[in-house]
Amino acid sequence: MRRTSILIALFIIAASGCSKCSKDERASTAADTQPDTEEQTSTKPDRSPNFIVVLLDDTGYADFGAYGSEINTPNIDQLAENGVQFSNYHTPATCSPTRSMLLTGVDNHLTGMGNMIEIMADNQFDQPGYEGYMSDGVVTLPRLLQDAGYHTYMAGKWHLGKTKDSLPAARGFERSIALMESGADNFEKKSYLPMYDFVHFYEGFEEVDLPKDFYSTRYYIDRTIEYIGKDHADGKPFFAYVSLQAQHYPLQVPKEYIDKYQGVYDVGWDEIRAKRYAQERTLGNRFRRRNGACEPSRWPCTPACSRPSTPMSDVCSPISRKSERRTTR
Repeated sequence: MRRTSILIALFIIAASGCSKCSKDERASTAADTQPDTEEQTSTKPDRSPNFIVVLLDDTGYADFGAYGSEINTPNIDQLAENGVQFSNYHTPATCSPTRSMLLTGVDNHLTGMGNMIEIMADNQFDQPGYEGYMSDGVVTLPRLLQDAGYHTYMAGKWHLGKTKDSLPAARGFERSIALMESGADNFEKKSYLPMYDFVHFYEGFEEVDLPKDFYSTRYYIDRTIEYIGKDHADGKPFFAYVSLQAQHYPLQVPKEYIDKYQGVYDVGWDEIRAKRYAQERTLGNRFRRRNGACEPSRWPCTPACSRPSTPMSDVCSPISRKSERRTTR
């Protein structure tokens, strides 16, 4: 299996009464979810798939167990084993341009996100396609699905504009709780970059504070479940976009996860890399036999940067080690 590092890993889960339909039926479902007759009204909800899109920052294929990682990801591994694995996903080089393309299906320059606004070059400001927020000239996927009779939900990092006209609630999401900036502390409402004095969370059109027991991943998942539960009784299909931030700097996790992986990475990143690649080769051979994919030996492990294999604990600065200790609370 080709080893491809990507900025964002994307997983799409489709679950519905259409699970036994043919591929052609599944492909046509999203286009005809709005019933035209009384007879169709009674059957269409059962054929309309629910969609959950989980977006991860700064993540590569080999960060998941299904692709050779030492990180325990059983639920994702099960989806990979029993579902469909897409192997030709493309991403721009930075965060918000990728998000704009995912949510609209068009080039990021057409969405107004030619570059991430935090790193915009001087000659890009005030140029068409570099507005720094998602343009009103493009239609979003949740808007299309909403028009087709779907409930639409969003929880997590937005990073596509901060004005009221740019919020998720203004771009097709019926219910939403969203972080506006490129990232934030995972335990509290606090900036992680000098360029941000504050970070902003919006539920719908209202700015909100966070609960005292906030941890980003847990909170976004809980809110998504809450949104789905509120509308479950009406039988309408839903589209949920869950945009997690914990993989993005600052890397912070609850103490139980630090304890679980204590010592695992002491061997250094070169050793971890070699083990992941070997496992990818094994998994790739199995995938090739099952799906007729290309021979993984055609994709040798590229040389690592010239550096000694150093335990990661020796690379951390005193400041970063202090920050790491803070995340164990």
